[in-house]
Parts: sequence; structure tokens; C-alpha cells
Amino acid sequence: MIVDLTMMLFLALVSYCDLKHSRIPNRLIIAMGFFGVLLKVMGMSIFKGNFYLVKEGASFSDSLAGFFIPFLLLLPLWLIRAIGAGDIKLLMTLGLVIGKDILIISFYSFLTDALVGLFYLVKGGVLKNRLLRITNHFILMANEKKVLKYDGGIDSANAVAVAFAPCVLVAMAFRMISQILNGGIM
Repeated sequence: MIVDLTMMLFLALVSYCDLKHSRIPNRLIIAMGFFGVLLKVMGMSIFKGNFYLVKEGASFSDSLAGFFIPFLLLLPLWLIRAIGAGDIKLLMTLGLVIGKDILIISFYSFLTDALVGLFYLVKGGVLKNRLLRITNHFILMANEKKVLKYDGGIDSANAVAVAFAPCVLVAMAFRMISQILNGGIM
């Protein structure tokens, strides 16, 4: 529980930076990883993996998988600039600490992000136009047989960008609540 609460604190700080500056500082990501791994190692040696929210028996290989899975899954989105490098580094760092549960966190983070973005698109009355632009972009990439940066073809006044870190925070909170309700703590 200590490890996940520490990750939640860092996610709150990262979310604030992402909302205020649309950037995730590397120093926060590094500190998050350092403290997360340190607490995880201390918890495994002192409490035999039984005291915190990270699943019992979370191994070194599980942590490595949690670190590399976000990179492998999200690299294509970064190549077309649909996601920022800071978002990927955030998920990689969190995955290093929580292991393969990063798949669940990633899924719910993207779901939350999509719902918030959809709300803004509907509210702004630009949903149909945006869907057409995205469809045309994928058709263009298929025709040219290469990855092209997606800029949406819209001016910044009509752009809809949703900060991703708060969505990760929400997903992590749901994970903690789920584990509490299922008796997965202590």
C-alpha cells in the first residue's frame, strides 16, 4: 500500500504539471521511479511482499515487463505525435514499479482520456469534422505506406488536447479501490 500511495502522490504532482504546463518534467519521473523502486525493494525485503498493493510475488521480470510494455505499445502513437514522450515515460516508470498491471492502468487511462476528449469534441460541435480528418489521415498513411505526423489540420484555437497524466491518476485510483474492495491489501 505504501508503494501505491507514493505513486499516487507523484501522479498528483505530475498531473498538476501536465495540466498547468502541458509537460511532464523528467525530474519528477526520475524521482517517481527512484522512490517507487526503493520502497518496493524495501517492502519485499522487510515485509516479504505482503504489506503493499503491488501483487505478492511481483518479480524482477514482472517489473521489467511493466517497464517495456508501455514503450512497445505506445511507440507507434508517439511516432505520429498522438501521445507525448512524457506520457510514455510516465507509464514506463509506473510499470517498473507496479509490473504488468500497467496494462490495466494503460487501458483505463486511455479510456478516461478518450471520454474526456469526446466530451470536449461534442461540446465544441467538432466531432464529425475531427473523425473525418482522422479517417483521411489513416487513408493517406496507407496510400503512402509510411507513418505521417497527425496535426489534425486544425488551428490551435479549435484543438482539443487532454492532459494524460490526470487520466493515469484516475486509473491508478480505480485500481487501488478495486484492490481494496477485493481484499487485495494487507
